[in-house]
Amino acid sequence: MPFSAESAVALRRHPDSRSGAVRAIEARAQRAAGEALAVTFSIRGDIARIRVPEPSPPQRWRPVVPKQMRESCRGSNAPVCNEVALSLLRPDGGNPDVDRAARLLGAACEAGYGPACARLERSFVAPALLDALPQPSFPVPSLVEGYASCVVSTQGRGHDCIVEPGPLSEWVGGRLPALKFSPARYEGTPFETEHGIHYVVYPSK
Repeated sequence: MPFSAESAVALRRHPDSRSGAVRAIEARAQRAAGEALAVTFSIRGDIARIRVPEPSPPQRWRPVVPKQMRESCRGSNAPVCNEVALSLLRPDGGNPDVDRAARLLGAACEAGYGPACARLERSFVAPALLDALPQPSFPVPSLVEGYASCVVSTQGRGHDCIVEPGPLSEWVGGRLPALKFSPARYEGTPFETEHGIHYVVYPSK
């Protein structure tokens, strides 16, 4: 958007994000010193009704845990699963099995074993989807949400994607492998693992 020393623009809300308290939001951009750009936002509406939620702590990564593993790591077995995971990260011989170790830690953490949760938070970085799904070329009458999973390689590419049945599941399944991911990391080193995805496709304009 071209602007001179200062410009303002009224923002348009998404049709599915209605608010009875907010009538308008304005963004104002102003050139600051050097190449900096100062942006301020103004809200018009019933200020007394606007509620800003308390900041929530960052969500820890929860690896995708197979059902059988989850059941095997319940109760008193949770510390055992944690110890097996640590042994897979520090094998006496061969290469570490980081993916299986992460899933075992995830199962133990789900069972309420604190040290497993702490190890996930301290040593692991979750994979993440970096690209947004493109807007379909065909009409989408209403918002569509769903869940999928892909195995994310160390190069940040998704493969073996599975999409839960839904209105656009076939279309989503064909697009996910083309998107860019950031890989999971253990102590800074990428490793391949499965990643759960919540996707949203917005209605056509």
